Amino acid sequence: MSEKLVMVNECPKCGGEVEEGAQGQKYIYCPFCRTKFLNPNADVKDQAGNTKPKDFPYFDPSIFEEKWEYPMIRSNQRAFEMVTEMSECLSKYGSSKEILDYIFEELSSDPDFAAEGINEKLLHKVEKNVSGQLEPGEKIIYFVDAAILFHGKAGFVITDRRIIFGGNKWRTSQRYDRLYQIRIDCTDNPCIYFNKITDVWLANAGASVFLQGATTALIIRFALEQKKESEKITFFSFADEDYDDDDEDEDEED
Repeated sequence: MSEKLVMVNECPKCGGEVEEGAQGQKYIYCPFCRTKFLNPNADVKDQAGNTKPKDFPYFDPSIFEEKWEYPMIRSNQRAFEMVTEMSECLSKYGSSKEILDYIFEELSSDPDFAAEGINEKLLHKVEKNVSGQLEPGEKIIYFVDAAILFHGKAGFVITDRRIIFGGNKWRTSQRYDRLYQIRIDCTDNPCIYFNKITDVWLANAGASVFLQGATTALIIRFALEQKKESEKITFFSFADEDYDDDDEDEDEED
């Protein structure tokens, strides 16, 4: 008999009432006809065989390798909301253009968001700061400010080729076509690190965790569109005090 996932407490064969299964119970048996079917409340396993909570956001295993500390993220509400936003954007929107449309339509009202036609005074400040870092033909799409006093000097810039970070005088960036790893620091204000970069990150700052999650999804979608190699993108999570970067070297261009 093929396994069947039932989302109501009713036997798929005889319609008899079935008690809800416990989270650690993989199968449920109908007390009337003894039909066996999968418990919708059961935890699942990731590619490495680690237990993954049933309500944890979905990421396509053919594209991503999940090495999350699931309890760490699940117990941090802001980190969980951000990861959920990432997942929903990647599942719902099949291109970078679609994610961009969503960001501009739903999330661009954030006061720290600047783009053409939106908070342009702030955008022009950033354009002056990063103009010397841009490649020929590279275009700024939007900027998210993280400065408290001197606005336009901290935060991150999203271009059509990379994310440029405000720390280190806008000299550190992550190209989309070289992305292979994303790490989430599960603090009260979760931060996103890319590849081996450790001194700058994508923070939510004044922006919402939803803009942070959607931006990360956009970067991933850009990477999938621009990368020549088909290697998977790996997800990690950690708590700042537990993270050891002694063996890591930055691999991004200045």
